[in-house]
Amino acid sequence: MTRFVLGLTILIACNPAFAQNAQTVTVRNLTLINLTQVTVEDYQQIVQFALDDKDIPATPDVIPSRVRYALQERGYFRAEVGDAETTIVSESPTGEVVDVAVRVNPGSIYKLQELILAGNRAFPAEQLRAQLPFSPGDLFTTEKVRVGLDNLRKLYADEGYINFIPVPRTTVFEDRRGIMLRITFQEGARFYFGDLNLTGLPLKPGTAQALEADWSLRKGESYSPTGLDAFLKNHSGFFPDGFDPERNLAIHQDVKSHTVTVEVLP
Repeated sequence: MTRFVLGLTILIACNPAFAQNAQTVTVRNLTLINLTQVTVEDYQQIVQFALDDKDIPATPDVIPSRVRYALQERGYFRAEVGDAETTIVSESPTGEVVDVAVRVNPGSIYKLQELILAGNRAFPAEQLRAQLPFSPGDLFTTEKVRVGLDNLRKLYADEGYINFIPVPRTTVFEDRRGIMLRITFQEGARFYFGDLNLTGLPLKPGTAQALEADWSLRKGESYSPTGLDAFLKNHSGFFPDGFDPERNLAIHQDVKSHTVTVEVLP
């Protein structure tokens, strides 16, 4: 039995280095060389995904990573994708139109063979597994792992574990075409709602007292970003026009008292 230990790679599609070229190169056609293992429907879907320009234009530089991502979503965890080979179809002073070919070695399809959760104390394993959109026997896809990790972060954050970090690690069993996923939980300390500081923002007479009175009902409870959002939404009429939580709020952690102070900024 051959075993390979790999760090889990989650595709990051955004690359600002290509932004300047986005308006000058247009990809007309994409050919995936050597991709004969998938169905015609999957082939077409992979091409369509690679050329999708809703978020980032499909330049030759980003197409290989998109193809690799699409293959991994179909269980080809160790897919190899070469650099884009371009053929210029037409040129003009404003840019060029190209055809792109990418050589692909999809490899084998891998399934999740085993899932191990380690280091969790705040929640039982059953509750944590319920946050993961996969289970042993499923195709192993990096996107589902990413979604599962995000679900875990939200679960922990809403119970005051705002510094929680899930650390995924994969072990590949080549002879079984299986993957063991181990998620180690670095939970950190639990934090609670502390003070509400309103001194940085001018408020109408009586508004500060009303906000502080309602805040006192929440103070001492486990800190929760969802709970904070609900408080701000319920009291949106108390804040001046143009109030933006991302701009007008500062969150301060006190590591000694394990409390979070919310400061309203001008």
